[in-house]
Amino acid sequence: MRTKTTNTKLLWWARLIYGFVALNTFVGAMIVIYVFQERRGANWTVNVPVRPFTRHVAVISGTTVVSMAVMIILWPETAVANWTWQTSPLMVRIFAAWFGAFGVGLLWFKFEHDWQRLSQIPNLMIAAAGLDLLMVFVHRQTVIVDLNFWLYCGHLILFALIGELLHWSQSRTPFINDQISTYEL
Repeated sequence: MRTKTTNTKLLWWARLIYGFVALNTFVGAMIVIYVFQERRGANWTVNVPVRPFTRHVAVISGTTVVSMAVMIILWPETAVANWTWQTSPLMVRIFAAWFGAFGVGLLWFKFEHDWQRLSQIPNLMIAAAGLDLLMVFVHRQTVIVDLNFWLYCGHLILFALIGELLHWSQSRTPFINDQISTYEL
């Protein structure tokens, strides 16, 4: 008969092996996809250049998001104590890593110069913020409504608005965009 400790160790090993297999499968798939795409030839010509204002907004936002994500990953206890529902340090770190991935995507605006290759990042920012707000609405009975709740919802709304600002600043409307396009920090 197995003891509880033995079952816990077996479960730990099973999770470790599953994680290892899943990670290696993912990495292997990414390598295969990369090789097939490169064999067809990459086209790195810039069709729609990213405007300077768009780039600056993205890089400043990305730096802020990555900085906040790193702080939450390093010190999750502070975030757990102020979270709007009961959660664990692991879940807060997962959220911070997910949020930080958006920050890295925004920082990519510094290096990539074609809007067509970057335009999905603001789309995903808007969609992710909307889905998070929907999740808060669906689970509203477990949410503690206080200042932290409004800050959480506010940061999601701001995240979506930054995505909208990136689209707006990149749009081709001639009225104000000509002045914004040449704006340099």
